[in-house]
Parts: sequence; C-alpha cells; structure tokens
Amino acid sequence: MGRLTVVCSLFDSKPDKRKGPWSGWGIYTPEWVDKLYRGVERNLSTDFRMVCVTTYGGDEFVEDVEAVPFKQQDHVGEWVCLNEVFRSDLGIDRGVWMGLDTIIVSGIDDLASYAGTFALARDRTGGYEVCNPVALFHGPSCARIWDEYEADPVAVNARSTTKWSRGMPTELQHWRTGHGHEVIDDLYPDRLVEYASDYRRHGLTDRSSIVFFGGSSKPSRLPAGHPLLAHWR
Repeated sequence: MGRLTVVCSLFDSKPDKRKGPWSGWGIYTPEWVDKLYRGVERNLSTDFRMVCVTTYGGDEFVEDVEAVPFKQQDHVGEWVCLNEVFRSDLGIDRGVWMGLDTIIVSGIDDLASYAGTFALARDRTGGYEVCNPVALFHGPSCARIWDEYEADPVAVNARSTTKWSRGMPTELQHWRTGHGHEVIDDLYPDRLVEYASDYRRHGLTDRSSIVFFGGSSKPSRLPAGHPLLAHWR
C-alpha cells in the first residue's frame, strides 16, 4: 500500500438565506486544520501527508499542509464542494477523509491501514445507514465520486438533495448512494464516538479513537477545561 494521505477541506460557508446560517458557518479557520494535523501526528505511527482542499493559501497553515485550490469555484461554500476531496489529481492512494470537527483521542494505525475501497461512519440519527465525519478510501477507486460530479453536477445535485439538507444538494447523499461503501463501525467497533449521542451518554472507552461532532455541537464550543480539549490542540 502507498503512503497515507489525510484529506480535509476548509472554506467559508455560504449563509442559507431561507432558514438562517448553518450552525458551522463562520467558525472554521486554518487553526482547525493545524489541530487536525497535530492530532493525526500524535496518534499515527506511520508517515503521512495532509492535503486540504481550500480557499486559503498554504502560508495560512503552521503545519505541513498541502493547500490545494478548488477546481470548481462556483460551488465553493456549498456542501457539494466536498466532492473535490476525491479528485484523482490529489495523488491519493490510501486516503482518510476527516471533517475538521473531529478530535483524535488515541491511536489510529489500524484505521489508517484500511485496505478496502470505501468506508463511512454509521449515522447515529437513524435516518440513514452512514454519515461522513470520517471516510476510509482507496483513491483511484473513489475518484469516480468526483468524476461523476464533474461530468454532470446538475444531475448529481438533483439526486443529492434531501429534506434534512434544507433543500440544498449535499455531498453526503452522493457519497452514500451507488458507491459500494462499507461501515467503519462494523469494521472497527467502538472506535468512532459521536459527541452528542455517544460521548455525552457514555464518555470514552479504552477503544475510543475519534470523536466527531454534528449539528451545533463543535469542539470550539466545548466549555473551558473540558477533557476533550486536551486532544484538540
């Protein structure tokens, strides 16, 4: 297997004028990318590179982050722009996608060694099978996710719009349909912890590796002295 690439994305979200701003709008900065880089570095024993598809320049990051501009500028700031993390020109062989609102709390060597094609996290809301705070993937195989979008964004957006996405197309609906995903939580039980439904009820266990946040819950909104902030630095 080739060198591991951790890929993320950073951009300023567009406010939703129909229903007010999204709960994450305006809070993400290059510092979040640097914290994610350091979290991976502390908890991974092998070499890796980090790629951030972003509107920011490379000099905005403290850590060794490869800043790559978006290819389709007209969708930047909308959820569908995250489809770009699967572009073949990013040079990803083995890839781990992570949302910026994730906190790594212990070793992830086994997750990073995933040898399958595509795996997504289990959706804790019960509305769908999977969600996308973390994805494990084989870059050449998953390049089709982006290729399909680039070839016909209008058609992909039309079939990627859901009620929960407030009438807007979402990359998650595109990722979870027609691409043969596995479920990370089945492959690596108890390793992923969702903050609201898992952490608040049970805290961390000796198997917990990654805490992810959904909705209005964000690492930056944790109270001072919260135990998770020791891992988000």
